[in-house]
Amino acid sequence: MGQEQTDAAPVGVGIEREVLSLMAEDRSNSGNAAALVITPGVVEKHVANIFAKLGG
Repeated sequence: MGQEQTDAAPVGVGIEREVLSLMAEDRSNSGNAAALVITPGVVEKHVANIFAKLGG
């Protein structure tokens, strides 16, 4: 009862891991979106989350 929530999950979990992996291949957000069958806007949100978790 009353467990505190921890901070956001670390980079490398779920879709963020997939986005990060594609980023490492130097793909564009549009290319990442096509590969993951999601919109470029969703990719951009994940990229922003990744950078926030990395402190940048």
